[in-house]
Amino acid sequence: MIARVWHGYTKPEHANAYESMLKPELLPGISKVKGYHGSYLLRREIGAEVEFITITLECRFTSTSALVPSPSLAQEQSPAR
Repeated sequence: MIARVWHGYTKPEHANAYESMLKPELLPGISKVKGYHGSYLLRREIGAEVEFITITLECRFTSTSALVPSPSLAQEQSPAR
């Protein structure tokens, strides 16, 4: 699983418009990406700004065997005895 994190900042008076743009335009488009497994949009006030954090989850492997080296590759890389 891959989690991608994106941070964006805006002034408080623009925060509602910024959030309403992200939800219908950005997040539905991301859901069409192959391997998409969900997304989260977080919002918090930090001093004179509002921070938005977008977390998207994706998995581009069809099985966990894609993450494990093949036995022949492991033998080629092991040190000689």
